[in-house]
Amino acid sequence: MPSTLYLADLLEKDYPAVYGQIALACDEFGQELKPIPHTRDIWVRDFMPVVLPDGRMLEYVYDPDYLKDPKEAVTRSNPAEICKELGLTTVKSDLVIDGGNVIRQGNTLIMADKVVTENRHHYNKTQLKAALKEQFGVDKLLLIPKDKKDTYGHADSMLRFVDDNTVLVNYYYKGYWELIDPLEKAGLQVKFLQFTNINYKQGHLWPYLNFLQTDKLMLYTQLDARYDGEALQQFEELFPAYKGRMRGIHMPEIIKEDGALHCISWVK
Repeated sequence: MPSTLYLADLLEKDYPAVYGQIALACDEFGQELKPIPHTRDIWVRDFMPVVLPDGRMLEYVYDPDYLKDPKEAVTRSNPAEICKELGLTTVKSDLVIDGGNVIRQGNTLIMADKVVTENRHHYNKTQLKAALKEQFGVDKLLLIPKDKKDTYGHADSMLRFVDDNTVLVNYYYKGYWELIDPLEKAGLQVKFLQFTNINYKQGHLWPYLNFLQTDKLMLYTQLDARYDGEALQQFEELFPAYKGRMRGIHMPEIIKEDGALHCISWVK
């Protein structure tokens, strides 16, 4: 069954230019696009359930550390209410998770280790790892160190899967062997998204990794005219099945809010 792309109902209202670009790309490639109702922010990846390969939808506890402040808590959407409105049947989990911290493909689940801290009151690390493997239906779990520069601690701007055995990492992580070493020890091939004439520690290029894929198209962030062409060229080489079905989205106003395409989307 073809996938459906969902965006927050707030996105069209608050960021009409970004929404328009995405809608245009969806029209071009026949991608179904629907709104998620009753959202209080645009970051739907974080609170919508994780769709598992067997079709089940895992609804976790959405209580992230970065929304503990009462001023921030008012922006927290209600996943149970939204799933009910959309008619989604979910499997309930007692694990505290952010969807942006879930990178899963094949038999492997990768998450930043903030998930250990957020579940410490109910699970020790060994128990948590067992619960994650069971609930996500994987044999291989990698907990990678949270990027210290990232307030949210999400893995989806640190790395993404190219295929079951290959991960793509932003070039500025090249020196961080605390990230690369465990990936390689787990038998994963590591590739880097690289650009001309940059210092690998320039972390502002992370939005390129925060791309969006459906079965119909691939959308990537147009971040910097100096590097957009190089990003597209590498994406076409890494994801040849999407060649001719890739479109760049200009979204500086959303990047300023510390998110990009994967963060604002949900695919079912």
